[in-house]
Amino acid sequence: MNLEDTAVIITPDAVRDGLEQQILHDLLAIGPMRVLWQRYWQIEDPGIVLTIYPRLLGRPFYSSVLRTMTLGKCLVLLLQGENTFSLLKNAKGKIDYNGYSVDVTGLRLKYRSWSPEEVRFLGCRNKAVLDKIFEFRLHTADTLFETATICSLCMSREELEVLRDVAPTLYAEINKIKSEGPAGGL
Repeated sequence: MNLEDTAVIITPDAVRDGLEQQILHDLLAIGPMRVLWQRYWQIEDPGIVLTIYPRLLGRPFYSSVLRTMTLGKCLVLLLQGENTFSLLKNAKGKIDYNGYSVDVTGLRLKYRSWSPEEVRFLGCRNKAVLDKIFEFRLHTADTLFETATICSLCMSREELEVLRDVAPTLYAEINKIKSEGPAGGL
C-alpha cells in the first residue's frame, strides 16, 4: 500500500461561491482517501502565493492567480490515501492557455466560473476573462515537498506535531524543510 499525504487548496473564489463541500465530495469520490486536517486560511502575503506557485511567476496570467488566491479565505485540506498525488492531479484536470485560447478539463471544467462564449466574445487576453479563467477553484499539491511546504505555511506548531503519528513521512519532510531554512524553499 502506497499511502500519500496531499495538500489541497479550494480557492477563495470557490469558497465565496459556496462550492467547497461539493468539491470535497467530488475529491473523496475519486478514490479511497480521508481528510486528516482542514482549515479556512486567508493568504494575505503575495510571497506565499509565489511559494505555492513558483513556476507561474512571469507568466501573463500570474497577476490573475495572485488576485484569486488573495481575495478571501481558502479551504486547505490534507488528504491521505493510496496514490493521492496522481489521483488528484488527474481529477482536477488541466488548464491549457496559450494566449489565444483556453482548454480546461476535469474538476476545473466542472467548476469553472466562465463560459466558452465569454472567452470568444471578450478574447483570451482580456484582464477580466483571465481573472475568471484562473479562478481555477482547486489546487492539489503534486509532490510531498509541495504538500510539506503548504502545511508549513498554514498549520500551527501543535497541528504539525500531530502529523508525527498520523503522517510520519510528511512530518519528516516538514522538519527537513524547516531545518534548511529559507534556502530550502520556505
